[in-house]
Order: sequence, then C-alpha cells, then structure tokens
Amino acid sequence: MRVLPSVVSTTLFWCLAQTYPVIAATNEKDIVCPDSNPLNCYPKLFVATHEWQVVREGQVIPAGLNVRLDLENMSREAKLGDVPGKKTESKNHELVVTDGDSEFLSSLDFLKRWVNTQYSEPPAYAELVRHLDVLVDWASDPEAGVTIAQNVQPLLKASGLYGSKNAKHNTSGLTESQALKVREMTYRILSLSFRNNLEAQEKLLGFLNEPEVFLQHLVTGYELEPDLIVQRKLGLLGSLMNNHVFSDYVEQGGIEAELMLLYTKVDSLAIKQRIMTILEDLRLEKRDADADADADADADAADDGASLNKRFALLTRNSLVGTSLAADPQSRRVLESLGELKQLDRSAFKADTRFLDWMDKQINLERSHVIGLQKREPDHPHAEAERRYLDRLIELRHQVFGNPLGSRKEYLDEL
Repeated sequence: MRVLPSVVSTTLFWCLAQTYPVIAATNEKDIVCPDSNPLNCYPKLFVATHEWQVVREGQVIPAGLNVRLDLENMSREAKLGDVPGKKTESKNHELVVTDGDSEFLSSLDFLKRWVNTQYSEPPAYAELVRHLDVLVDWASDPEAGVTIAQNVQPLLKASGLYGSKNAKHNTSGLTESQALKVREMTYRILSLSFRNNLEAQEKLLGFLNEPEVFLQHLVTGYELEPDLIVQRKLGLLGSLMNNHVFSDYVEQGGIEAELMLLYTKVDSLAIKQRIMTILEDLRLEKRDADADADADADADAADDGASLNKRFALLTRNSLVGTSLAADPQSRRVLESLGELKQLDRSAFKADTRFLDWMDKQINLERSHVIGLQKREPDHPHAEAERRYLDRLIELRHQVFGNPLGSRKEYLDEL
C-alpha cells in the first residue's frame, strides 16, 4: 500500500510537467516569468510546430524557423518550415521574413513597447540603444524601410514629431543627453528608411493627415532644438524630397521659403550646407544667362561660409524674380532675409538689372495700392502699415541692393 502514493505522486508530477513544462525546468535561466505567478511562466526557448504561434516576450527563436510580424498588433509569430503541398493561413498585413530578420522585428517591437510605456520598469538605456542600432543597420534595406513606414508611429513619437510641433516623447529613466541620443538615432532611422524608397514614402504619406504640416515641423522651431537635431530634421526632409511623392505638399507648406528663412537665422555651417543641398535639389533657382556662369563657378568652390552665401543669394534672388510680393506674403519674408544677408555680407551677391527691375515693379505696384487705398479709404486700418511697407521696399531697393542716393527720388511727400 505504500507504493501507491509514490505512483500517484509520480503520475501527478508527469501530468503537471506536460501541462506546464516550465515547472519541470531545472535551471531558472531556461524560463521566463512575467509576474510572480509560477503558472504564467513559459520556456525561454521557443518551441515551434508547423502552425503559427505567438512568440512571447523574452523568448529566443531557434535558427531556421519561419518568422512573421502581424502588422495589426505588432506580435511576432514563428513556426517550422512549410510542409510541401500544404496551404498555410495568411493574415492581413503580415510580413514573413527569414530567421535573420527576427532581430529587426524584435527591435521594432521593442521600440513600440518602449514608446507606449508597456514595460513595468523602463528598460536600460544600453538595451534601448542596442535595439536602435539594429534598426539603423536595417533601415537602408528597401523591404525593411517599407516595414518601418507601415509602423512609423512609434518612431515619430520617439523623435518628437508625432502630433503637435512640440509633441512629447517617452524619456522615462533617461538623462537629457541620453534622450537627445535617442532622438538623433530615431531621425537617422527615419531618414534611411525613406531615402530613395518610393514605396516607403507612399506609406508615410498615407499615414499623415496633414503632410504639409508635417514638413513644416522639419524646418520650423529650430530655436528650441540643438543643432544636431536640426541637422537630422533636415536630413529627413532631404530624404523625402526625391521621387516627387511630397512635391505638392512642399509647395503647399511653403517649405522653400521656410528653408531660405532658416538659412539666414542659423550660424552652423553644417546646417547651412544641408539647407543649400535641399534647395538646389529642388531646382528652385531660375538663373538668367549672366547668373549661370557665376553659379557654376560657385558650385565648384569649397563649401565655406562665403561660397555658401553666394550660392544661397543667387538662388534666392532668382527665385524671387517673377513672384508677386502683394500676392505672396512668404516672398516678403524671403526678400527680408535676403536683405539681411546682403547687409551682413555685401560681397555675397550683386543685385543684377533683372532683380532691380523686379523690385522697381513691386515698388510701383505697392505705391499704386497705397495711393488708391488713401483715396478710397483714408481711415483704413491697414493704410499706415502699407505706407510703412512701401518705405521699406524703397529702402531695400536702394540702400541695401542698389545705390543709396537713388532713394531720394522714390519718396513722394504727396503720399
């Protein structure tokens, strides 16, 4: 009769081991326990079958398995290789990858959980950087770039671009310098993902509610950002400029004018170089025959401050000619920025006849507007502001871009 309890105990232990195989593990390192309940533990080594199974947090996927990412809930699933002739279930928006891609998917999932604070305790900074390094390494791969674009929200949150211009991102447990490093790496991932990747750019465009506002976030608010982040933002903008996917939104958002204004406000040579690269890639310059020779000569010069200023001034000058200051408020701002540059560096460019003729036309149009406004509505609230703007145009035309003595004949006391 004493044998019976022993048999029962052995049988019960065997049943429990089959139901909860992790209980039979002899090494605590072989199991993962998400909480204090031992029944919630599971093997650290993923046990595959011929059916797709969810890979739980912390599990190690053996080599040679098929791995996929369910893009609807960002869960990883794995299984043994397909049986010949057997049809397998396919989920919507799934990405099936080789075993080598599992690290990429794991890092993408890690970033999503970190951004959404789904960890009971903040992960170590070194672990976060390791996963970001993995994403940086993969981002240039076209298929990985598309996957990142399909799951771009966590990256936008980590960069600070998601939502409003001053959107907050998760910095739990990070110092200021660590948070800066995370943002910088996130921008690099985004830039690499969209560079020369038409499909990824189209996926991003489909995600954005207001693409022009998103682009504006990349060129404004520089006063609040370190130079490194401004450079990374411009790098992302440059990546989005090819393939013409965002061309219409560049125009709608006034991105060219914002870049020109940014150029005159920053001191960093590296930032100025990036701005010029984007502007020249957009082919904004409308050079006349005389300006072409100068521009070509400058293009071969070193990217020092003086050469950059000349290239920028030529590009800006030629982009203004043909616009209407009355109809385009941003052109007014660009003209002011060009005036500031000319005053800081008189040798930056020469205001040629074509540009001065354009300015004369704008002055005459503004003068006609001011005279008509004073005749029709002398008490109009904007009358004085328009008069001051006319005076400013005359000042720019003669004292900044032309001959200071020529301004005397422009001011009409009868106004």
